[in-house]
Amino acid sequence: MMETAKRYGNLALLVPAAVLSGFLSTPASAEAEERPLGGAITQVAVVEAGELPSVVPASFAACGGGQCGDVGCQVCCEQCARSGWYLSASGGWQHRETVHEANDPQTFLTFDDGFSANAALGYRFDRFRIEAETSFMNNEVDRAGAGGNSSDAAGNVNIRALMFNIYHDIDLNIFRWQPYVGAGIGLYQSDINSLYPEFFDLAGAPMAGTAVNSTSDMPFAYQFRAGLTRQLSEKSEFYTGYRYFRGEELEFAALPFSNFAPTFHPEGVKSHSVEFGFRINF
Repeated sequence: MMETAKRYGNLALLVPAAVLSGFLSTPASAEAEERPLGGAITQVAVVEAGELPSVVPASFAACGGGQCGDVGCQVCCEQCARSGWYLSASGGWQHRETVHEANDPQTFLTFDDGFSANAALGYRFDRFRIEAETSFMNNEVDRAGAGGNSSDAAGNVNIRALMFNIYHDIDLNIFRWQPYVGAGIGLYQSDINSLYPEFFDLAGAPMAGTAVNSTSDMPFAYQFRAGLTRQLSEKSEFYTGYRYFRGEELEFAALPFSNFAPTFHPEGVKSHSVEFGFRINF
């Protein structure tokens, strides 16, 4: 009886010692072991203390096979989705600030709120994007003034712009929304369409009875953007944001301005837009 107790007592001391010895002999470096589990081979990562384990796919080629739903491919697919070509289209509400003739505050145009429409072709480099964009903005004229006269006015003014933009997609998810900031430079042109202030009737020739239709030159423009993007699917995104657009001084030299000015030099464009759009990734 005493001999049996001594035998089991020694065994009780040997088991913890063996476990402790095995624990201390575990290599500190992160190594992957392949162990059978239910007939399948599963990759198990052993990591150093203080590190977080990550699942890395065996090949980035798996992203092209529609396997992005697999846990082992999520990292790969996220990285693949951050590179490549895309097309985007957006539009929304747009407000244009009052425009004055350069150095002449009595000559001005004020506008109703209008709309903007944009289309772009771009390329994504991880968290950065570059793109070529074409934009169109339009506002109905509210009031016009010149030579101390002012009145309500009919007609509209539009803007066409060709811009080169760069964006940074910030690595921060806020309830699945990703912030972005961007800026662009380019050229723009403006059209005055059927502009006819009521005081033209009192001005006499050549203004009375003649609406203004004229196209400007193409000066420099720049813009700033900020907004949020939400992933809809592996290939599509929805985004919304704010845009500030600023264009340099314009020159209208066609009739009727050439009869009396000889040109019309508005200060340029300052506009604010709230836009909504979709992006398709290739």
